[in-house]
Amino acid sequence: MQKYLDSEKGNIEEFQKEKKEIMKELMEEGKVKGNIVVYHNFARPEVVDILYGINKFANDNDFDITLHIHFNDYPGRIGSHGKYSGFSIYVPEKQYSNAEASYDFAKKVSRHLSNIFAVSDMPKEDMITQDQELIAVGSYNTVDSVVALVEYGYIYESQFTDQKVKDVILKELAQQTYFGIMDYLNDTKSEYKTFKDFDNFKWTRNLSFGDRGLDVLALQDFLHDKGYYPHNDNLNNCPLNGNFGNCTESALKKYQSDNNIYSNGSWSKL
Repeated sequence: MQKYLDSEKGNIEEFQKEKKEIMKELMEEGKVKGNIVVYHNFARPEVVDILYGINKFANDNDFDITLHIHFNDYPGRIGSHGKYSGFSIYVPEKQYSNAEASYDFAKKVSRHLSNIFAVSDMPKEDMITQDQELIAVGSYNTVDSVVALVEYGYIYESQFTDQKVKDVILKELAQQTYFGIMDYLNDTKSEYKTFKDFDNFKWTRNLSFGDRGLDVLALQDFLHDKGYYPHNDNLNNCPLNGNFGNCTESALKKYQSDNNIYSNGSWSKL
């Protein structure tokens, strides 16, 4: 890719210029209307060149699907905690030539991701957000293929701050994205199973409030799979994160109560 960016530098600059001029003319003629839903930070010039280069590379090579994976941050945060959480998928705005197909693609991927991960709670950012400005989803109609930008979550979310838990969560995000892609391609083997590594999981210690780790994440997945997690709450407030807190205790007590198990909110190893 770097060789392409270097060798095509002049052509990429011309590509940007040409697409921007076409869009400007279309807007002046009233054939395309400006529609800014979510305001974004400006990318650095070198990042801009890379992103437009990726778009041109995808067009030159007749890509069927162009998929970007990012993580979000909240620029106003102080310290390790931010204001928002959850994933969102950005696609081209509805007036763009590849908007309909890209939206259909995003619906398939989001359906799998939302089985287990929270949807972004940032105002105006939906599970699927149509966008005119983001270069990664083809600002100025610069991508011919189906294209989507998946914001997997915010870097400060608790499931991303513990390395062992993070590794499993990242694998699961990738797995559910893959299932969504295969679903879009009408693969009849597309799955909905989550955290396959936890199938037949054996706990080696008792778990209670305050514990952390992969075994807590396995417990949360078990409760979620049974329909108990989160209990009377949502995944933004109660992510699957390997932390045994109020969310896990509440869900576990409900599970224990419904299954005639002594409801003390602790999990005994099996």
